[in-house]
Amino acid sequence: MRLMTARLTLMMVMCALVALAGCGSASMSPVAKHGPMEVADPHETAAFGDAFREEAKQKLASLDGAPGQTPSAGSGAVSNTTKRQASPLLIYSATLHMAVFEATQTLDATQKLAEDLGGYLVRRGDRNITVRVPSGKFRGVLTKISKLGDVLHRDESVEDVTERFYDLKTRLANARAMRARLEQLLQQASNVKEALLVEKELSRVTTDIEVMEGKLKLMRELIAFSTITLQLKPRPVDKIDSKVKLPFPWLDQLGLPHLLDL
Repeated sequence: MRLMTARLTLMMVMCALVALAGCGSASMSPVAKHGPMEVADPHETAAFGDAFREEAKQKLASLDGAPGQTPSAGSGAVSNTTKRQASPLLIYSATLHMAVFEATQTLDATQKLAEDLGGYLVRRGDRNITVRVPSGKFRGVLTKISKLGDVLHRDESVEDVTERFYDLKTRLANARAMRARLEQLLQQASNVKEALLVEKELSRVTTDIEVMEGKLKLMRELIAFSTITLQLKPRPVDKIDSKVKLPFPWLDQLGLPHLLDL
C-alpha cells in the first residue's frame, strides 16, 4: 500500500512538472519562440564602412588622371603644397627715371652691365632701355644703375605667381590628357560627321594648350630673370650770366662793362 502511494505521488509530481514546462513554452515571447534576434555585429559594421571608404578612395584616385579633374589631396598634393610654401615663385621688376648728361653713354653702360652679369637686352631706344638680369643679382644691378645719373623716380614691384604657376601647370596637364583622348576618339570615329566634331574640339584644345605653354614659358622667364627699365631725361645745365654787374650804377655810365667784355 505504501509502495502504491509513493508511485502515485511520483506520477503526480511528474505530471505537474510537464504542465509547468508546457505553460513556460506557451508564454515565451516571439523572440524566444522563434530564436534569438539577429543583431548586427559592430565589428562587421565597421568593416563594411571601411570597405565603402576604400572604394571611394579608389574612385577618387581614378579621377586624378582624368581630363578636367584637379589632383586629389594625396601625397603629391601635400608635397606640392610644401614646395610652394618653401620656395615661392616671385617676379621682380623696377623702373628708373633718371637725369643724365650723356644718354648714349648711360644706355651703353646699362646694357654692358646686364650682359656682363648674365642678363640680356630686351629693347632699346634713344632715351630708354629695358634689360633682364638674373633674379639673384637684381638688387646689385639696380644699385649700380642708380649711380649712373640722378634718380628722379624709382618704382619697384614684386609679384607672387606661385598659385598661378601651379594652377596653369595643372590645367595644361589636363588639356594634354584631353587632347590624347580626343586623338583616340578621332581614330575610332565611325563616320565623317563624328570625325568633324572631334576634329573641331581637338583644334580648340590644341589652341588652348599652345596658349598655356606660351604663358608658362614667359612666366618661367620672368621668374628667372628680373626686368629693369630705364627712362632717361637730359640733366638741366646751370646757366651762368656772362655780364658783370658793377657795384655802382655810375660805373655803367662810364662804359666800363663794355670794356670788360673785350
